Amino acid sequence: LTGGEPMIAGDELIPLAQAIIKTGRSLDIETNGTISPPAGFAKYIDNYVISPKLSNSGLWLADRKLAEALPPGPLKFVVAKVDELDEAKEIVEKMPGREIFIRTQGADPKEMVYTMKTLRPAVEALGWRLLPRLHILLGIT
Repeated sequence: LTGGEPMIAGDELIPLAQAIIKTGRSLDIETNGTISPPAGFAKYIDNYVISPKLSNSGLWLADRKLAEALPPGPLKFVVAKVDELDEAKEIVEKMPGREIFIRTQGADPKEMVYTMKTLRPAVEALGWRLLPRLHILLGIT
């Protein structure tokens, strides 16, 4: 489950999760981490990805404040410039022990490749993983 912020649905996520699990599928969820999952939801989830919004998202700081109790799982940040990694590091330090993914911001393949080349040395120095937005590289919108 992803797209927008799935945690907005709150308790309505429980019957959806139950229905998905009944089909024999696993369930992963990507959230920006600003809303805590509903009680009892965690038992249905195989993997959480927390994707905190950085200041480059254009959202006010109050709208980016992370919920108190977030489930375990990797952190994924969308980054366009090297100096944005400092903001990501501040969040990572508050949530230790998680795998860190950096997704490059970019609207077209050339921009994305350029951004990846620019970010790669700093991301590798931090021990994090750099990932493209594959749909951009493949021209899928």
